[in-house]
This record gives sequence, C-alpha cells and structure tokens, in this order.
Amino acid sequence: MTEQAPTKLDLSTTQALVDLVIETAEEFKAADLRALHVTDVCSFADYFIIMTGTSSTHIKSITEEIMLRCKKNGRKPSDIEGIAAAEWALLDFGDVLVHVFSNEKRAFYNLEALWEEAEQTYPPVDAEPA
Repeated sequence: MTEQAPTKLDLSTTQALVDLVIETAEEFKAADLRALHVTDVCSFADYFIIMTGTSSTHIKSITEEIMLRCKKNGRKPSDIEGIAAAEWALLDFGDVLVHVFSNEKRAFYNLEALWEEAEQTYPPVDAEPA
C-alpha cells in the first residue's frame, strides 16, 4: 500500500488563510485569540489576527508553525518582523496581518482599541462570556 501525500489546502482566498491561522493558533494554545475584519476601516488589510503567547518560546513556536503551515500550502508572508525578539511577531500576508504578542506588548499597543470599529469575527461576539 502506498502512502498518500497530505492534501494541500487552497489558501487563495482570504477566509481560507484566516481559518488556517486560527486553527494553528488554537492548536498551539495561543491566548486571547481574536480576528478582526478591518476591510471597512483599514486601507491596507482585510483581517488582523491578534493573539498572545505566554513566553518568548511560545511566541516563536506559534509564529513559526503558522509560517510553516502556510508555506506548505503555497502561501508565504511578504514580510516577517519581530521573531528574534519574540515580544511582538508580525506576519504580513498582505490581506491578513498576524500579530503574536507578549502580554506586555499587547497591552501597550492595544490594537483592539485602535481598531474598535472593525468587526470581530473570531471568536464570534455572541459566543464570548458576558
């Protein structure tokens, strides 16, 4: 019996990329994961995916795994910032910006407040505890 190659995902759509990033972040236990649909309030991206890592090692592992899975499926970020310092890593996929923060940097930059007019698509707002 021959072994089948894993099925390659089609990451040509923004939503497919967002789904893969969220799935990977969840699997790697990223904290306080959020996806903001910023198309209507931002001219340079469609989504911001924001999460927190619990240590510099955790931030690096989340970021590297997202890059690896996207690369395996034919999608590479156009820019990568901050992995070495591992306080705030940024993956720029053009339509999707992935931010992996330390607790301190996330509180300092507070992107959710800066982009508060954006629609939060993950987790759904009605799914969050009151």
